[in-house]
Amino acid sequence: VLAVAGCEVNLNTEGIVSRETKRFSVTATPDVLLDTFDGSIEVHSWDRAEVEVIVEKQAQDETLLQQIVVEQSQDGDAITLRVRGPAASGRDGIQIGVVYSPGAKLRVALPKNVALDLKSGDGSITVEDVTGTIVMRSDDGYVCS
Repeated sequence: VLAVAGCEVNLNTEGIVSRETKRFSVTATPDVLLDTFDGSIEVHSWDRAEVEVIVEKQAQDETLLQQIVVEQSQDGDAITLRVRGPAASGRDGIQIGVVYSPGAKLRVALPKNVALDLKSGDGSITVEDVTGTIVMRSDDGYVCS
């Protein structure tokens, strides 16, 4: 990145991506709450008594990537996973080049019968081959089940 008073020229065209896999064992119908600040959520069923969430974080640089935080908890079969984004970057002025907004995509595999509460601040939500109570909200994205 080359910085000139009030102007940023970004020479990094790839951005940085990291992946984390979270696994939660369940014994009955899972009650799953997933929330990401910016990114898609893709959910499908499988035949395991386990919820697996792959969190794919993307940011322009390592500093922003480290500010994307995954909060998780499990109480019996109730699972909560929230991804919080970085504070405002404070970048002002003109930016030239590819600039990635930080984001976190969630790819989820879980038992077919489930209670789901899904929210994305900015991203699509897709649910395939899942039954039960499903609530989906996106502030700016496509929602399909």
